[in-house]
Amino acid sequence: MSEQLNTIDEWLNPDFATKWDEIAVFGNHTRGEQLDIILSILKKEYQSGKTILDLGIGSGQVTEIIFANIAEADIVGVDYSPAMLEIAQKRLHSFSKQYKLFQQDFVNVEKLSLPEKQYQIAITVQALHHIYHQHKKNIFKYIYEILENNGIFLISDSVAIDTAYLSSLYITLWERLEEQANVRSGWSGEYYLQRLPQKSDYPATIEEHLHWLRDAGFHASCLFLHLDRALIAAVKQL
Repeated sequence: MSEQLNTIDEWLNPDFATKWDEIAVFGNHTRGEQLDIILSILKKEYQSGKTILDLGIGSGQVTEIIFANIAEADIVGVDYSPAMLEIAQKRLHSFSKQYKLFQQDFVNVEKLSLPEKQYQIAITVQALHHIYHQHKKNIFKYIYEILENNGIFLISDSVAIDTAYLSSLYITLWERLEEQANVRSGWSGEYYLQRLPQKSDYPATIEEHLHWLRDAGFHASCLFLHLDRALIAAVKQL
């Protein structure tokens, strides 16, 4: 693919949602590894009869992987895009008794209306970087409140990186990933860096994520970091 890509995310557009669902791994070479880590944690920690909350469930790709590996999983999914939820509904139809989808904008987390369940785990994959930092802080506090004691919050997302002083190192790392990737983007390291500020996103640094999570009451740490993709874990322990 050429080094040109639409950097405007049109989540309410059914055509955009369909295209995104087809190329979700494109330009995200560590997505598979991060999802594998998440799945390993869920398989080890999930307790039957309890619920996993997926904020930004999108087209249901991650939820489908969970159901394929944890047959008894119960999942509540939230997303503001009807187009994405329509895809998720079709993808997950064979698990209809094990999930509930809610079309709500969790930017205004105080207005969320979720079923009363025993929420043991919350996950969010590539969703938080789309929203302002203050909303992230509010979401972390909300998740802390609804999770049971010893509950787990897993965040897989884009993070802000220091491209001003470490650009040459990031270029080298990108080129290494690109060379090893099963599905190559065709992007150069320079284009990878140039593209980051073009996105209409609001990524926070690792340090900011951890500070906000701890401020909400969590114990938190970064489990995985490569370039601008991170997996952060937080645990609620009273």
